[in-house]
Amino acid sequence: WNRSEYDNLTLLRIPASMLWYPDTFLYNTADNTGYLIPQESQNMVINNDGLVVWPMPLAHLRTRCRMGIRHFPFDEQSCEMLPDYAPNNEWKLLAVKQTIREQEFANWIEKDPFYEINFTVLIRRKPLQAIYNTVVPALMLTILTLVSFFIPFAQEMQIGKVIFDTQFVG
Repeated sequence: WNRSEYDNLTLLRIPASMLWYPDTFLYNTADNTGYLIPQESQNMVINNDGLVVWPMPLAHLRTRCRMGIRHFPFDEQSCEMLPDYAPNNEWKLLAVKQTIREQEFANWIEKDPFYEINFTVLIRRKPLQAIYNTVVPALMLTILTLVSFFIPFAQEMQIGKVIFDTQFVG
């Protein structure tokens, strides 16, 4: 619509139930909850230039991702999924790449193409967290075990029990 004809109105918010929206599905979900549909109470935003914005609520989508851990804890992973990222202590977001492919199916009745949208998220593990959680405790237990060889037998039994308890409780 022309803004000047409608009191400089640049956008409308209307209920999602009043608009058609495409079926959106995350194919590589880990828990089979891949359909993304707007909530009944959610409003879509329509700009005067025809752009429709679907403000998706924060969603927790689980996706399958092949992980290579050969260089753990200094590894990088590349996962294909829909994007949503919250910064944390374990991963650093390096890049997000989007590709759109047109798919045509020969046996399909309708000749309209299907579009496949892929988001590839490249993340790098922040090694400090993994080092604190794995390497430091293992190193401390190793040092404690070695120290137990140089102390009298009575104290060695007590330290041995502490080491045993630490390994299986911690």
